Amino acid sequence: MKKLIYILPLLCLFFACKKESSTVGEETKPLTGKSNTVFFIDTFRVYTTDLAGANKKLIIDEDIKSGNNYIMSIDYSTNKKLVYTYKPESGIKQEIRIANADGTDKKTIKTLSSSTTSFDFLASFGGKVLYTTLDYSGTTPISETRMMEESGANDVKLNWPKPTITARDGSGYLSINSNYGITIPTHSVYRVKINNGVFAETNSFTVPTITGVIRGSALSNDGNTFIYLLAATYTSDKYDVMSIDLSKKDGGTKKIMTYEMPKTGDGALTYPTNVNLTFANGTANVILSYGVQVSTSRYATKDDYCYFQMIDVEKASISAKWKISNEYGGGHIVD
Repeated sequence: MKKLIYILPLLCLFFACKKESSTVGEETKPLTGKSNTVFFIDTFRVYTTDLAGANKKLIIDEDIKSGNNYIMSIDYSTNKKLVYTYKPESGIKQEIRIANADGTDKKTIKTLSSSTTSFDFLASFGGKVLYTTLDYSGTTPISETRMMEESGANDVKLNWPKPTITARDGSGYLSINSNYGITIPTHSVYRVKINNGVFAETNSFTVPTITGVIRGSALSNDGNTFIYLLAATYTSDKYDVMSIDLSKKDGGTKKIMTYEMPKTGDGALTYPTNVNLTFANGTANVILSYGVQVSTSRYATKDDYCYFQMIDVEKASISAKWKISNEYGGGHIVD
């Protein structure tokens, strides 16, 4: 498996955790639900496991032996489908593909009109596909936000704020503008509300500015809870897991726990890194993952692995951890 490092919205966690009680405003009720499957993406393949890392199964294989193709991003829909952007060989137009949750009935639903245009964002959004593109044919890249049916029909341009992370039910999303041109980054977060497919600007609002290095984030399926991992600096190995109540304006922010990266044993890294973060079982759990490179080979070896941990949010503790060997990088999503 080729080692491909994805820049994803979160950071490395684990480790000496300390629960915090400081809360601003009313707490939103936890979102309930049952998750059964973790989808793990490694370059051009998708695997499934249960929520303990067992029963690993290959369900999608896009290997064409070219060394240049890969799955760019992937999401799980309310219709129990997998939708993903796919980069074929160099010089070939990028695509959006869709398949059943078990990998069957795979098809292409969108092909870009030019090889100078690239997908910049993809999400399943209320049973539809929300995506953005960047056209590099001119002197300045042109961004476009669009949405279509899962069949590829009714593909329309939208005059909405640019999405960064979405609620799976289609009720809204976050548009995040980050300033990394300063010593300590700042992040402006705009909560975008969508009502019946229409941008509800009067109901949308801005969240207080976040200061620090966001190493990863996740938004609940209903869009009411935003969780993110915050480091004080780029070199910090201690991170605050923060949660914002987005069910209303000024809903409040609370610190769930503090983590310190492991220095030895499973999951140990010698440097801070971004991690993948998703909710599971409603908002009761958070699953995080990141790659651990043991060998120096270009390709993943049996010693390299992707490390997973599941957090019990209420107890502020790690409730499960596992690793997938002979894999590195990639990312994960949860049903």
